[in-house]
Formats: sequence, C-alpha cells, structure tokens
Amino acid sequence: MRKERMRKILLHEKEIIETLLEELSSEENLNEEMLRYYDYWHYKHYRFYRDAENEIRKLRRTIEKKLERVDVNCPLAKGSSDSNVLEMLTGLSMRNEGLKEIRDFTKNTENLIVIDPYIYGGETGNSKKYIDEFTKSSRLQSLKKLHIVYSSKHGNTKAIKNGIETISKEVGCTFSDVDNSSIHDRIWISDRQRAITVGTSLGGLGNRLCFILQLPKVDLENLLEYLDENELSRRKVN
Repeated sequence: MRKERMRKILLHEKEIIETLLEELSSEENLNEEMLRYYDYWHYKHYRFYRDAENEIRKLRRTIEKKLERVDVNCPLAKGSSDSNVLEMLTGLSMRNEGLKEIRDFTKNTENLIVIDPYIYGGETGNSKKYIDEFTKSSRLQSLKKLHIVYSSKHGNTKAIKNGIETISKEVGCTFSDVDNSSIHDRIWISDRQRAITVGTSLGGLGNRLCFILQLPKVDLENLLEYLDENELSRRKVN
C-alpha cells in the first residue's frame, strides 16, 4: 500500500513538472494561475524536506548511541585515536557548523540584508555572546551597510539591538533596521546578488537540524522587488 501510494504521488508530481516545463518552453510567459501553482508546489516540497529533517536527526542519534556501546577497539568508535573523521560529524556543535556556513556565505560581502523575525530575540544575560556570534558570522567589521528586517512581535531585546548598532558605528558600517512581520523565512542577502535561506533563526541554530540553502535567482529577484515595493529594504522614515 505504501509503495503504491508513493508511486501515485510521484506520478502526480511528474505531471506537474512536465506541465511547468511545457509552459516555460512556450513563447508566452507563465500565466498567474500557473505561477500560483508553482509557488504552491515549491512550498509543499520545502515542507516535505523540512519534515525529513526529523527522520535524519533520529537516524543520527541511533548511530551515535550504537557507537557509544561499542566495546571493541573499533577505529570509528568514540575515544579511538583514529576517530578524527567521525568527530567532525558528531563532536562539533551543530550551531558552530551553522554559523560557519553563514560566515562562508558573507565572505567579501559589502552590503548585507538579514531577514529574521527573531534576530533580536534572546535573553539580556546572553546578549554579549549572541552579538559576538552575529558579528563574526555576518563579518560586520568588513561590511559597508547592514540592514535588518525583524519583528518586535517575536523579540526585541534592546541589549542585542543596541549592541549590533553600536559595533556597526564603531567599524564604520551604515546600520538600519525595520520592524515588520510579513516575512516568515530567515534570509541573508549579499549585495543584492546572492541569498541563502536559513531553516531557523540565528539564535536557534544548533537546537534542531535545519537546512541552509541557496535561494534561486528568480526567487531572490522577486523577494527584492517585494522588499523595495514595501519599503523594507531600508529604514522607514515616519
């Protein structure tokens, strides 16, 4: 039953893909109905891959528990002198890995836009460490402009906000932000040319397994158009 259900789902998805490809190959542009259909298809698959993260996490924990019970001198067992490869996968913090991915992305960036509703969320007592992590991952000291889209509904810790703004001024980076809750996803945009989507907010990296993926060019163009039209790409003047 499960195999048959999967076969029907895949055949249905194949039909959708073939239809979209046919529309793209035609001389006329996609109509609004097809664009909405594509957006729904893209969103549904994003949800599917996000749900798959839980299964990946369970499998990883199962493997780790089995390795912890190994009593023989296995080169892959924890504590073995030859376990360097495995330690890269299980020993390092997932948060550190996520921050490194973002830091790699922001290399050579001059103008950075960060869309994260929870970017200012967090406890005042942990604000210094959080600000340090943001400063490093964003390469704030080498930025010319930093713009943040956040939501005060999801967190507005003044110590974090003021800390980031203060460091920006110290290093000569033009800082601006805007309070808006219309965008759910967490997106980092480099020089309006490249972007990544981060499966969780900066403060949540490492708590749960998530994807950090490149945003397709066409999606970035649509996002920038939305930001500009709604005055979210710069500080609003009241």
